[in-house]
Amino acid sequence: MDVSREYKGIFWIPGEEENTKNGILKFLNGIAYIDLFGSFDENPLTVPKNRRNKVDQIFAKLDNQNYCIFSNCKLHISNPFFLSSIINFKYVIYSSQKELVTRQISIKKVRIKLDYLAQWVGFDAYEVFKGKETIEGIRRKEKEEIPVLYSNPDYRLKANYSTTIPIINPDKDYLLKQDFFLQIEILNDITIKKLFEFIFNVQDLLTLLIGDRVMLNNNFQLIDSLDKNYFCYHHDLRFTEGGKEKWNIDSMLFSLKELSAISATQTLFETWFSILDNYDYPLQLLMICLSSKSINPENKFINLMYALDVIQQKDPTAKLKETETISKKEADLLEKLEKEFRVDKNTISAVKARFLKKKNPKLKDKFCELLTPFSNMIQNIFGGDFNQFIELIVNTRNFLAHESDSIPKLEYYQYNSYSLKLEAVVIMIFLTKLGVEIVDLEQKIKHHFRYKDIVVKG
Repeated sequence: MDVSREYKGIFWIPGEEENTKNGILKFLNGIAYIDLFGSFDENPLTVPKNRRNKVDQIFAKLDNQNYCIFSNCKLHISNPFFLSSIINFKYVIYSSQKELVTRQISIKKVRIKLDYLAQWVGFDAYEVFKGKETIEGIRRKEKEEIPVLYSNPDYRLKANYSTTIPIINPDKDYLLKQDFFLQIEILNDITIKKLFEFIFNVQDLLTLLIGDRVMLNNNFQLIDSLDKNYFCYHHDLRFTEGGKEKWNIDSMLFSLKELSAISATQTLFETWFSILDNYDYPLQLLMICLSSKSINPENKFINLMYALDVIQQKDPTAKLKETETISKKEADLLEKLEKEFRVDKNTISAVKARFLKKKNPKLKDKFCELLTPFSNMIQNIFGGDFNQFIELIVNTRNFLAHESDSIPKLEYYQYNSYSLKLEAVVIMIFLTKLGVEIVDLEQKIKHHFRYKDIVVKG
């Protein structure tokens, strides 16, 4: 579907085929919606309680002869005078085949395309062949089966590709094209929502492994049990392009081949999904920082500090034990307040809480405990002293959160470099959880284009 144009169409709700309305499917800056001429409800203004605000599905036939199923639809009266409606939706499945809206289709395969997939897989579908002394030409390699990346009871994930060799015309230049995609075989009955959660999780893993924004093409190819093709446009803000920049893919963090040398890809994906279960929030904060082109350095800094804070709370290997007891002297004082001075129980509890708080580890101590395994790497990559680094970021976090006056803290011009340092640190933590050795990780961070301006020279 071409999202640069509009589509006129006829729209209806399943089971109400006689109640059709004209409308236009529009795409505006990554936002897709239907501008409907009228309402599916009778007298929606005079009897508002009978007006439907949500509909599971809306069907349509567009002027490009495609049939559509729009799902998770929300309806709003946009102009009471002309009685026009705006319909928002989560995704649309479309096809030139009418059977899309006349029978229940069972999707068995999904093909998705992501930025840099071919480079990450590291496979070239073409090869140069030589004569006795000279290069004769270029040809397709024999079809190579790329191993299954991951499987579970619901899915089987594979990387695949297709190639084209155009008819040679001596008067024109021609291109050899290879098109890489991930294919998901659906092995069980699952919802579309669950399917896209899986797709987004795979996208996030590639974002982490490449170390930069990985865009997912929001037009998906669907294949049913009869090998018939359908397509799906998923309407989600995480797909918004926003001026994608090209960069040198050679500086990715870890390719598929490098990861395969560390462990089986099945183990890698299993570990990733287990990490997602426990560290979902800090990972989402990291994905925003890696993917967003518009986040300002101060917001990025505080997002990453929140990510580190949640990690240290959840990470059993980096958790300092909270103090749960008070000293005898403090206990005697509390008893005296209660029995001699008749202080109320709420005040006694508040004083006891203050005693315990003073004994408990400070945020600086917690961050130091979490990051000590990476202390040498942090110093080697960014220079400076590890303890000063911890003090600086914690003081700055406290200033932003509580307007604390502790010094030293970052000056505004330093937020960009330190947000990048924190980003690299959070990447270090999660890649080591995936089994990457610190010694390998240090060299990868040093040579990644994203961090070239903050790596200590020499």
